[in-house]
Amino acid sequence: MTDASEAQRLRTTSHEAMLAERAPWPARATAGDVAAAVSLGEYYYRRNQRAEAGQWFERAVASGSPEGCHDLGVMRQEDGRAAEAE
Repeated sequence: MTDASEAQRLRTTSHEAMLAERAPWPARATAGDVAAAVSLGEYYYRRNQRAEAGQWFERAVASGSPEGCHDLGVMRQEDGRAAEAE
């Protein structure tokens, strides 16, 4: 897990910077870094790679992330899966 300052840094890192240093992000998210999982979900969502985005949002939700839950719900509603979004 990350502390508050690291979480803030992750939230403000541009998606282009994430792409440039992409290798550490999946490892961090897989190791339990919820902010990294949400950020990866947003990264893939903005590139319309919804399957990848969903996997990272689901990982964040499994770790108890309200933001990941919201983002996953929004994406599912957009995909016409409103029942799953609730």
